[in-house]
Amino acid sequence: MFLMAQHSPLLPTAAGTCLLLTLAGCGGDNPAQPGPSDGPVVHSVSPESGPLQGGTSLVIRGTRFAAGAQVTIGGRAASDVAVQSADSITAVSPAAPVAGAADVVVAVAGRSTSLRGGFTYVAAPQNALPVVESLTARGSRPRQPANFADLGEALQVTAVVTDEETDLEDLEYDWTATLGTFTGSGRQVTWRAPAAAPTPVNVTITLRVTERFGPGSGFTHEVTGTRTVSLHDSETEVGNMAERFLEEFSQPQSNQDWQDVMADFDVDGTTCPDPSLVDDERQDVIDHYEGFFMHEYTIGAANVTIRFEGSCTVPGRSSRPGDACVNVAVRWDSTEIATDTRAVVTGTDYLSAAYSSPQRRWWLCSSDFRSSSTFRHRFYDR
Repeated sequence: MFLMAQHSPLLPTAAGTCLLLTLAGCGGDNPAQPGPSDGPVVHSVSPESGPLQGGTSLVIRGTRFAAGAQVTIGGRAASDVAVQSADSITAVSPAAPVAGAADVVVAVAGRSTSLRGGFTYVAAPQNALPVVESLTARGSRPRQPANFADLGEALQVTAVVTDEETDLEDLEYDWTATLGTFTGSGRQVTWRAPAAAPTPVNVTITLRVTERFGPGSGFTHEVTGTRTVSLHDSETEVGNMAERFLEEFSQPQSNQDWQDVMADFDVDGTTCPDPSLVDDERQDVIDHYEGFFMHEYTIGAANVTIRFEGSCTVPGRSSRPGDACVNVAVRWDSTEIATDTRAVVTGTDYLSAAYSSPQRRWWLCSSDFRSSSTFRHRFYDR
């Protein structure tokens, strides 16, 4: 029995026969409702434009996206492609040789779709780079040198930055260092040195400044500035120098070279406030080895006080200028060669030291012994 024509229209086919249309059709999917075997569809790309150098983070919206999807823009593969869901992909635009609209193509399992002109490459507008004019790191101790720190110390780090087009508050500031930590943000932060580290050591502090400009702030400039901070354990370093000097001075060899004994003294006269005190000590060392033979000695632990551009007190004598002051208990048992007189002297040696910013190290500047024993020796107590 045949259906009525008004309910079932007959259409001619290529074979000259008629195709009976029903609500279900004659096999295949309804074009208005594609089946699961159809490929992906791209509806939009956000943002719609970016710089020629690439690097724009994109969100691609559509349907039927799946794992393993590939994205090209203008025929060049996008990077960092990640399928977030069946209707969302994130990717990063590749670089392009010329400005203009580019097709965005998404391929899934060998089937692809294109959004014609879906992304536009834009040539960078004229924009001057930011400039990091200076970086300064300074501690809180009076007269402390810039770009100097002791272990565990906090320094205020300040950047002077200029930019012709962008407000300084709209720039991005990223601070890093080879050692230590930062607190704060912007052009002035606090850097704290580590509590422990091999010293002395140079620490590089780096500031990266990012400027975003152009349409949608899609263009960026990045510039960096660096500052080297000399990190010390000053009390230990100065104390070690003082003890090492007194150990060398007290050796029993009668032919000791004064240059070896005074290896940590500022013999070149470039750092210590009063070079004559170094000269005086050199003569004392020479006289000591020419006139005395040491039998036994005891060198105590150094007590160190850091006071930049201060003065060091020596009982019974004028103060000695220095950035650090040291006192060390000593005991010497020696024989004076000329008189063949043996004597034991005890007391305290007072030393001063100065810090050299250009050399980034400490130097000893003076040494004065004051006896605490009943016996007074004409050389040691002069």
